[in-house]
Amino acid sequence: MKCIVIILISFICVFNAKAQTVDDLHNTTEKTLNVALKQSLDSIYINDQKYRSIMEDTAKIYGQNSTQMYHLRILTATNDRINQQKICSILDKYGWLGKDVVGDTGNSALYLVIQHADSTTQIKYLPMMETAVKKGNAKPSNLAYLEDRIAMKRGKKQIYGSQFIYNDKTNHYELWPIEDMPNVNKRRTEVGLGKLEDYVKEFGPGYTLIEYKDH
Repeated sequence: MKCIVIILISFICVFNAKAQTVDDLHNTTEKTLNVALKQSLDSIYINDQKYRSIMEDTAKIYGQNSTQMYHLRILTATNDRINQQKICSILDKYGWLGKDVVGDTGNSALYLVIQHADSTTQIKYLPMMETAVKKGNAKPSNLAYLEDRIAMKRGKKQIYGSQFIYNDKTNHYELWPIEDMPNVNKRRTEVGLGKLEDYVKEFGPGYTLIEYKDH
């Protein structure tokens, strides 16, 4: 009888040891997967900003309509298409990953690539980002930018005043029309954005607000 008890105890101990080993392996796999995703998204972030980071200085030196700017836009557009395919694949498989999973940079990469994507892609993933904001996996301010970008592309007024377009004739940026302009700063504050009057300074002097025409 004692032999049977000892054998059973030994069996249970061995089983628990094996189970613990499996759990450890599972946790290690998850951590490796997270690291791999973070590294992939970090790389996509760098690629997204690769040419955008030098556009401002290039435009100041050579002008918005220069050959140099033309080539930069072509390179950026090519990168955006490649990045979009990668990000859409990640979003479709994992959903909108928070910074607790892929870090701040990785989380920002998800937003930036969708923000720079075509309208169809932006509209497709807008609901996913809205859900992510509610769960704390995306920033309300980034969602505001995406909503404004979609509205502008649709020819509608923007809500938060984040979108400008460049006027080649005046060589100045123009602020896209804003819905309920008197309350725009209230809405911006609610999503973590600063005052509009401070934001527009980033686009230099001489900006104008485009007159809205119902499309």
